[in-house]
Amino acid sequence: MKSRPDGLSRRAVIGLLAAASVHPVPALSQTARAEEIASCLPPVLYASAPSQAAIAAQKDEIARERANQKAYYVGAEKFLANMGVAASRLCAALELPAPHRPEIMLAESPAWRTVDRHFSGSDKEVVLLSKSDAIVKGQAPSGDNMLFAILAHELGHAFQFSRCFDQGDTSFIQAGGIIRPLRDIELHADYMAGFSLARAEERYGRPEDLLRRFSDTILNLGDFNFRPCLHHGTPAERYTMMMKGYIEAQRSPTLGAPRASAIGLALLDGQLSAPQVRNVGDDVCK
Repeated sequence: MKSRPDGLSRRAVIGLLAAASVHPVPALSQTARAEEIASCLPPVLYASAPSQAAIAAQKDEIARERANQKAYYVGAEKFLANMGVAASRLCAALELPAPHRPEIMLAESPAWRTVDRHFSGSDKEVVLLSKSDAIVKGQAPSGDNMLFAILAHELGHAFQFSRCFDQGDTSFIQAGGIIRPLRDIELHADYMAGFSLARAEERYGRPEDLLRRFSDTILNLGDFNFRPCLHHGTPAERYTMMMKGYIEAQRSPTLGAPRASAIGLALLDGQLSAPQVRNVGDDVCK
């Protein structure tokens, strides 16, 4: 394979995905609801105290899928190259050094998910990408744009977890688990996705049609399921937070990812604060 414009050879891309790539989360029970499968922070782990069986099932899936990675990539060299470039540029934009970058893995599961290191059986966060969905989209025309769009949000979650475990930031997670509504965590990941896309553009230029494709993706992933532990934010809220992160990065060229994260949280606590819940604690996934 010829070297890509930013100098990544096929061997370098494979190395990047081995060292900065992804792996999966556990298979949910057969009775899992469709709304749970749609969540990229699986409720089986984050909506309540996870059972040892759920954690064990996840670790088993990770081991199974890791053994299948080479087979998954046969004939998907374009996807592999696009994925490597997207992961490298977005991680750099989020200021995630190599030791703190998540692993990225294809899996049979239909979901796109991010799981923190406490549940992954690894010393890193893991991002799980649906094999059937990701490879088709990633090898299509403008497939690199679609991978940027999807990875930007998932790496926003990886940034959140890394801030907690590597930097001692307790804005999202404390000893007892996540301390904010799932909606806030999802919308903040959208904000950081917009921020990282803008930063990547500054260095490498804007891929054709990327912003529109990402906006369409975000709008399609919004929901009106206001159950606290399943709600990701409405389509308008998700689009708003993504664009706020994007515009803030453009407006402030020296703004770093940690400070941008704080601005995103302030927006959630102010302009986009969640509606009042009926009972104390109802808005926290415990």
